[in-house]
Amino acid sequence: MPTSAIGRAMPISKATDPAPIGGSENGFSLTELMIVVFIIGVVSSFILLTSSPTASPAEEKADDVRQMLEQASQQAVISGQPYGVMISKSDVQIVHRSLGNWVPVESGSVEFPSNVSVSFTRSGDGAADGQPDIVFDPLGSASAIQLILSSAEDSFVIDVDAGANITVEEPGV
Repeated sequence: MPTSAIGRAMPISKATDPAPIGGSENGFSLTELMIVVFIIGVVSSFILLTSSPTASPAEEKADDVRQMLEQASQQAVISGQPYGVMISKSDVQIVHRSLGNWVPVESGSVEFPSNVSVSFTRSGDGAADGQPDIVFDPLGSASAIQLILSSAEDSFVIDVDAGANITVEEPGV
């Protein structure tokens, strides 16, 4: 029997008895609980990833066009040469001046699917045939224009102002 610090005998309580070997234990171990929490976390993350809403075709193309316009603006400033953007019902194409002509830039276009319609308005005179609808000059200015991309679900307005600032808005939101 164990003794106390002053030499008296102390009774052994059941709480200090070691767990019986091979006996049954009530409850779960910490490791088991951690494994269950981990599995629940993995399953819930899969559910969240698969149920997240996808962007509409107009939203995807509006983002692609915004990136392309920013690229054209940056290229004009970096290269010291004007860059333009030609807009049609089926695509938007980056162009640059070469030997007096506007020439398409390789990998500088965004094509629109048939379920996305395109319209635009510019301030001032319209572009002449063969001329870009938007021109970004090396000093950081641009032709002001408003481009509207619409699909059955929604529409997006891309504004380019004279300072080459590009914004994308969803009307009514």
